[in-house]
Amino acid sequence: MVNGQPLEALFCYFYKVKKLWFLFFGLVLLACEDTEFNSPAFEGLLNQEFWEAAEVFAVSNSDGSVTIDATRSSEVVSIRFPRNVGDYEFGSIAAAVAQYTEGNASVFSTTNENGAGQITVEGITAEYVTGTFSFLAIQSDTGKEVFMQQGTFFQIPVIDLNEVQ
Repeated sequence: MVNGQPLEALFCYFYKVKKLWFLFFGLVLLACEDTEFNSPAFEGLLNQEFWEAAEVFAVSNSDGSVTIDATRSSEVVSIRFPRNVGDYEFGSIAAAVAQYTEGNASVFSTTNENGAGQITVEGITAEYVTGTFSFLAIQSDTGKEVFMQQGTFFQIPVIDLNEVQ
């Protein structure tokens, strides 16, 4: 006897607890989903619909800026910003510019009247750039708008054109 309990009762108790732990861990393993990591990644909500680039790269420009070009089918999102970690505003006189192109005809830009937004460059190295963004881009001739929100870019490869030449 241990603490007034027969030894068999204690073994039975530990056996039941052990079975519960196995059941718990089994359920945890079944609940886990396959997690997919996209690297590089460029995505956001374009006019409230999920938008993910099929191809993306960044170019280090000779003026000290970086341009990210993200494409999906005939759509292109292009963002230019200073090559430093920090927060930058999009707009007509801002150091950062965002542009959305739909096919060959429709170009929406933050440089047009009422265009706005922000980019946060969280990390930048000689090889990669990572951050977040959102913008409102305007088509100059029609005044139509596109709104990209909750945008994120992760480990986008940076090509330095100065080294390529």
